[in-house]
Amino acid sequence: MLRLTTIALLTSMFAIVVWAILGAESLQHIGGAPFDLLAVHAAVESWLNGHDPYQMRYAEGLTIFYYPPWALPMLSPFGLLEPDTFRKAAFITSILLIVGSALLIASLLPRSHRPLAWFLAAIFLPCWVTLKLGQISPLLLGALALSGYLFARCRNSIVGSLVLLPLFLKPHLAAPVYLFVVARSIRARDGTSAFALLGACSFLVALSLVVDRGLFTSYLGAWENAPFRWETPTLAALLRWKGGFTSELIAPVIWILGCCAAVWIERRESSSARGLYFSAAFSVACAPYIWTYDFLLLLPAVIQLSCRGPAWTRVAMIAATATLLLVPFSSFFEHWWFPWSVIACLAGSDFAPGRTTIRKDITS
Repeated sequence: MLRLTTIALLTSMFAIVVWAILGAESLQHIGGAPFDLLAVHAAVESWLNGHDPYQMRYAEGLTIFYYPPWALPMLSPFGLLEPDTFRKAAFITSILLIVGSALLIASLLPRSHRPLAWFLAAIFLPCWVTLKLGQISPLLLGALALSGYLFARCRNSIVGSLVLLPLFLKPHLAAPVYLFVVARSIRARDGTSAFALLGACSFLVALSLVVDRGLFTSYLGAWENAPFRWETPTLAALLRWKGGFTSELIAPVIWILGCCAAVWIERRESSSARGLYFSAAFSVACAPYIWTYDFLLLLPAVIQLSCRGPAWTRVAMIAATATLLLVPFSSFFEHWWFPWSVIACLAGSDFAPGRTTIRKDITS
């Protein structure tokens, strides 16, 4: 009963506060704030009607749909709803996913730390940016949070790995997390979780090939104006736009380093839940391109680092999270520093190399 009351209370508070937060100064600089999931809905609906979603363009000429072909079968239920109904359902579902994720992440902490975890989730600006712009990021966060919970509490590696399938909508973010799962499966000498996850991904790719082989050609064509060349909040963009580096190899090299970091995390972290969360932090920080609303995947790591580890890293992580509230979201590029502040706190915490205080999950 207590848990149901807590969930109901937090959901109500979240729904009420959202309207006030969405009017915050830092969010007012976003601009027209289109509900981007409507573009995804239009692309999926177009595909269901036999058209090529990669040929759809915004008024500026930019491609509407940058998701890979296997995303279309995954997102096909979206196209069955009317646009207005879909928008309302997506908004409500996003709120529930964010609240549910916060509760799952907090449940892996000692009870005394859970109020701080809920507070951090409530002030985490990417949550509000995601809700205002209407993004798919809450689904990815929900998958990550639930997978970590299943690995930590239920010890069900197969279901825990399959829950991560929504991350395959954004392969560049999924790769480090998936590598962590594969590496953990290999070290445990139990390949079921890795085979389940990779098998499900392979099935989706094969399904998209069977349904419409031409989608892959159109998808590659849409990447002539690839987002990794844009001014997005990544280290690669910082080096290219401000550091004078012109080589397009910068983005893939940093991304590969992020994938390697996920394997390193697996070797150093005893908890599968925290390992997943920290791998996701590296996937965001080292991504070849990313949007500020994808920072939502940093929330599990932010909560862990704010509630566990040395006092200075906890204070630094909370301060960085609070600073986001003060920086206007007038440009994606201005926020490249935040993922790396998470990585810096991770490096300084007791989860870093050379430390001997790596602890197992506390489940009560």
